[in-house]
Amino acid sequence: PYELGKKFLWEKQGEEVEAAKKEFIDCLKLLEGQLGNKPYFGGEIFGYLDVALITFYSWFYAYETIGNFSIEAECPKLIEWCKRCMEKETVSKSLPDQHKVHDEVIEYRKLYDLVSKFLWEKKGEEGDSAKKEFMYCLKLLEGELGNKPYFGAYTLICSDALPFALYNIGRKFVWEKQGEEGEAAKKEFIDCLKLLEGEQRNKPYFGGEIFGYLDIALITFYSWFYAFKAFGNFSIEPECPKLIEWCKRCMEKETVSKSLPDPLKIHDFVIQYRKVLGVE
Repeated sequence: PYELGKKFLWEKQGEEVEAAKKEFIDCLKLLEGQLGNKPYFGGEIFGYLDVALITFYSWFYAYETIGNFSIEAECPKLIEWCKRCMEKETVSKSLPDQHKVHDEVIEYRKLYDLVSKFLWEKKGEEGDSAKKEFMYCLKLLEGELGNKPYFGAYTLICSDALPFALYNIGRKFVWEKQGEEGEAAKKEFIDCLKLLEGEQRNKPYFGGEIFGYLDIALITFYSWFYAFKAFGNFSIEPECPKLIEWCKRCMEKETVSKSLPDPLKIHDFVIQYRKVLGVE
């Protein structure tokens, strides 16, 4: 949903926007079809897929306002599922406010426009001017946001980009690359985890004292760590001990431990998928 949504939030113009919106709605309708008449995607129990997908509910107001359409009119059962999930206190207290996300998107659209100017549109003095203006906006944003745990361009970007990046890097050495390329992919993966560990800065959670939005988005990958270790032939804990401490802290929460899939089942799935791909 995020990859499709960003096309009409800040990438495409004119007819391309309408095509992107249609593609986005089609994706949501596909999800709604998978949900069917069940309370949750897994049936009667709020589970892993619900945890992974409900994070996008915070973006719906921005999609509707900027895209000028109604998700509820297109996918009423999906919205009912969203509201059902939001009745859970652990969900409602963890997700950022939709209006704040909308305001962040507005700010990010301005930053994106400035970046595009000095990256591939403007040259010379115009490009330099765009870069000074971009840095000024970042400093203003940083000053206004301070240390707020759920609000900020950093949280919005990381919660969407980092899980996608971790999966793409991890799969390189799990079932795509071999030899030197596999070793390079492992190093890249560990460097990404170390970057995350550095951003945590000795805080209990990424947002500070409170288990929040970014924690929800990232903890889902803990279930993959056993498979990464088994097929990559390395241990994450010696490389990133504080990150593993954070993982264990998150897993102490019953809503997390009961929602994530068993790492051994993930490992078995990877074995079967490697056979399909002919990677052994």
